[in-house]
Parts: sequence; structure tokens; C-alpha cells
Amino acid sequence: MRLLVPDNSVLWTSSGLCLGRDLTYGTEIYTVDADDNLHLHPIMEEPDDPEEFRTCTMLTKAGTHTSIPVYRIGGGAGAPVIGQVNEEDIIEPVEDKHVRSFIAAQNEAAAGLAERAPLSAIGAYYLGRSGLKPNKEALYFASSSMESAARLAREMQDNLVPEFGGEVSIMQGIVRLGYGKQEARHITLYRSDRLYKLRCRINLREGKISSAVYAWGMGILYQFLRGLFESGLEYHLDAFTRGAGGERYAVLNVPWNSPTRNLLQSSCHLWKKYRLSMFKTKHQRSVGEVKVEPYSAGDSDWTVLEIKRHVARCHEIEVPDEHSVIIDNMIVRPVKLTEDILDEITSDWEDKQEQGQDLAVLRRKINSVAALDTIVKPIREAVHGKSGIHTVGIIKNVSKAIESSTRYGLTKYAFVILRDDTGEVKMKLWGELADNVAEGDILEISGAYTRNGILNNSMDGHAVVIDPDK
Repeated sequence: MRLLVPDNSVLWTSSGLCLGRDLTYGTEIYTVDADDNLHLHPIMEEPDDPEEFRTCTMLTKAGTHTSIPVYRIGGGAGAPVIGQVNEEDIIEPVEDKHVRSFIAAQNEAAAGLAERAPLSAIGAYYLGRSGLKPNKEALYFASSSMESAARLAREMQDNLVPEFGGEVSIMQGIVRLGYGKQEARHITLYRSDRLYKLRCRINLREGKISSAVYAWGMGILYQFLRGLFESGLEYHLDAFTRGAGGERYAVLNVPWNSPTRNLLQSSCHLWKKYRLSMFKTKHQRSVGEVKVEPYSAGDSDWTVLEIKRHVARCHEIEVPDEHSVIIDNMIVRPVKLTEDILDEITSDWEDKQEQGQDLAVLRRKINSVAALDTIVKPIREAVHGKSGIHTVGIIKNVSKAIESSTRYGLTKYAFVILRDDTGEVKMKLWGELADNVAEGDILEISGAYTRNGILNNSMDGHAVVIDPDK
């Protein structure tokens, strides 16, 4: 049977994980037969170039799943059609017995995979916790003190140099973090041509990650994740800290349709050390944000919070009849792709959720004003600035206004989600507008700033609801 696999979907394979875009002749993927038994199925032909099809992405607190809307999701006779799943429905992940079987098979194959892998587990660990210094062609690791930098240098001399060669050194310098932040720190540099080239192939912010990290056994992937979550988040992703007192937690800005998001969430579900969770409360929930939390058994919530209907590149492969496939840690049951079904899924969505005002046109219209002091940027670009932000978007999910005392006096604020055609951001809207905005309003803000990844309007700028037709 023909199966369509989206570009960014994650599949289980005999050698770890793979993305849809990685599928090639000889890849052995896991399928589930009609009796709920796990099988390995090799791809017998090189897939053709990908084509665009309708897809649905279901965003839950625990994970992200993308698939063709006519397929069914889950095991059993009552498995729902993906295109008929609604928000607040619960979708079930693959059963734990299959997870245990997959991990057991990975452990059995680990030694053989490690012999052929382009990267060792220890190398993956340091890739996960490192930044990149192109001007020195080196990996770098920032420390708060000279003592900790020296300790790390000795550790790397013992663990990395014997395998990868190169040299370790220490310097003082400025570390640039996400959202315009920078700090002076002690920096441990590691120059190794081999490891540097591998690190250059990883840019999680842009959805780029070398298959050397995830396609050569779960042991290598887990070590990369360990390094990433221990001390590498600020180098690899837009990460910031929220909360107060003992309730501090990390938040990552990762687009909902990024392969980085899907791979990290799927991997964490198998690793069971951390999880990347969406916020459930609507006015706190930006679909591009995930909260880093310790994994807790039985505490995963697969209630569908949002559904994105969109067109995605898909790869066609053959799987045995009556077999389902594990995609994004869900059992997906394909259907025969008749001409009628192909006609249906190759057309664009008529009810695309991102319709409404053409915000790209509106940005160009605002930017054409001669007296404009700053350029209106799309939300995805604007939120990477720290201050002086000028953007426009549609209000989504407004909280109740809350009174607050500031150095300027008594005021109010409300949390909203501001979205456009490029993404969305959580915003703390201050002043009179906190009581007067509604979902669907178009808001233009200038002179705004971000704090811990949250957009704020300022007294020095302006925030105004606009009529796009004027």
C-alpha cells in the first residue's frame, strides 16, 4: 500500500529515528500489523521527489503529530479519521509495549551501530552542550568562573582529544544569547576539524540537524539530548526563563512546523527524562512555545489543543497491506489512495485558518508611509529584537485585564497572543487597551520590547487597534 509521509514527521527505524525527508532505499521502518505486532519493513525502492499534499498537524500538550487527513490515527476499530479530529479530542500515543520493544531492539543493535556511526556518544554529548564560533572554527562552552572553565577543559582533553584530535584552550569573551542578550564569561574553546564540521550541520533554530545525531542508535541521540538539556539550550535555541522563586522553568521558542520541534518532542517521549509541553491555558499559549519540564510517568496529556490545516511536502513509500506505521509516536493507518482521494488531498484547504487579513500586504502598506521611523517586521523576525520592535498582528486569546502598580502609577495589563502569517508571540498588553481589545482585532505596536520571550508595549512607543481598510 502507498503511504504518504510528511517531510518533518518522525518514524522509528532499525537504526534509531528518521524524518520523512530522510527516507531512502533500504531504510527499515517499524510497522504494526492487524494483530498489533511490531515489524521491520525495508523500503524497497528509492522514493520519488516529494509532492505537496493536504496535511493536519495536531498540537497537544505532550507532542505534535502531522499526517494526511484521510488516514486514521490510533489502533483498534474505532480509530478516528485524522481530518475529523477536533480540538479537545484526545489522541492516544503508541502503546508502551511497542516503545519497550523498540528500545530493546535499539539496545541490542547499539554496539554494531556504534562501530559504523560517524559520531560517538561522547561526541554527541559535547555537540549538544556546545556553541559555535565560526571566526575561530571552534566549538565553545561558556562558564561563569575560571575554575569551572579549567575543569571543563581538562574533562574535554581526556574525553574528546583522544577520539577527535584537536586542541583545547580557555579565553575570556562575550557570549551572545537569544533575543539580543549577551554576557561576559570564561570560554573553553575546542578546535577539532571533524567535530567542528559536524557542529556546523546543526542549527536547531533553523530546523537543521545532522542525521549523525539521531539515525545511528538511540544511545547517541540520548547523549546529544543530555548535553542539550544540561547546558546547551542557550546555544542551540531561543531559550529563556520564566516563573518566580522555586518555580522557575525554561521556555523554548520553536515553530510548530519545525522539524526541530517534532524531533525533540518525539525523542523526549522515548527518552523519558524531559518533555516539551505546550501551555494549556489559551491566553498563555503561543503555538511556537514549549515549556521544558521533567518527565513524569502518567502525566502526559494528549488532548488536542490546536489543529493546523496546511499543505506540506510528502514522500511516498510502499508498506505492507493491512499494516499501520508509527509516525510521531502515533499509530497511523493509511488508506488506499484512489484518484478521488488524491484529488481531495492535492487541493489547498478552502478553510485555511491563517486566512483573514493579508498581513504581508498590510505590512507593506504601513512601511510605505514616508514619515515612518521604524520598519514593520513580521512577528517571526520582530521578536528576535530586544527593543524598538515594530510589528502588526491579529489578536488571539485575550485574558482578563489585571490591575498592576508600576513606577508610572496604577495601570492594567492583559495577556494576549499576537499572530500573523509568519508566527505568533505571547504579549503582555499594558494600558487602556488591556480592557478594550478583542479577539480578531488588528494591533499595530512600535517601540515594543521583549522580556523572557514575552512581547511588551512601552510608554515610549504606541499600540493601536487599526482598520486595515483605511
